[in-house]
Amino acid sequence: MSRKPRYIDPHATVGADRPLPAAGHLHRRRFRMNRHVLSVALAWFLVTAMSFGVPSPSSAEDGPAVLQRVLHASGLDQLGNKKRIAFTFHVEAGETNVTRAWDWNLETDSVRQDGADVGKTPKFINDAYWLLFPAMVAWDQGKVELTAEPSVIAPLTKQETTKLVVRYIDGVGSTPNDRYDLYVSGEGEVVEWSYHKAGAEAPTRQTAWGGYEVIGGLRLSLDRPGDGFRVWFTDVVVE
Repeated sequence: MSRKPRYIDPHATVGADRPLPAAGHLHRRRFRMNRHVLSVALAWFLVTAMSFGVPSPSSAEDGPAVLQRVLHASGLDQLGNKKRIAFTFHVEAGETNVTRAWDWNLETDSVRQDGADVGKTPKFINDAYWLLFPAMVAWDQGKVELTAEPSVIAPLTKQETTKLVVRYIDGVGSTPNDRYDLYVSGEGEVVEWSYHKAGAEAPTRQTAWGGYEVIGGLRLSLDRPGDGFRVWFTDVVVE
């Protein structure tokens, strides 16, 4: 029997020697996402979503259409045209604080940390998933199921939203059925999300999505506060 692909619990204890893992499944396959691969993956997803039409936010939308709206509103549908993304990831959980700075060259698919080539480490994959999650969901097409629920009040911000449910399908990762609920405004902006380990009814973790800024054509949430937990980003560069 083959071993299951590696999956790191995205809400395990955070420490200096134990990173906060990705908001998504980490697979044993090499994480390769240069400009060409990104362009092909995003184009495939957008064409597939467009084949069902593009409803307005007030009409009934399916999951792919909602994700398409998020990608377009954030500029992440153009991520494959970017050459470089640099950012510093911060997490604060109780008394634990972690900071990591990354410089990702999308043309060469290389990653530098503190001036040294380090490659696609699990810590980098984690931090990139947190920053660019909607694009990563499109990248993971074929491994996720997307559904949408209209007129849902977001639990933290109390805004009326469309809830985009992202569920990793059976057989993907060592904890299948993990679910992420993204609460999307009428403008296509994610206002908060919740993580449901193994599809549990009660959320394992919730954070708002705030601090939006437009950097290099991408509209990114740079502040994710939750209950006793916060992720945020500084020194973001997009070229």
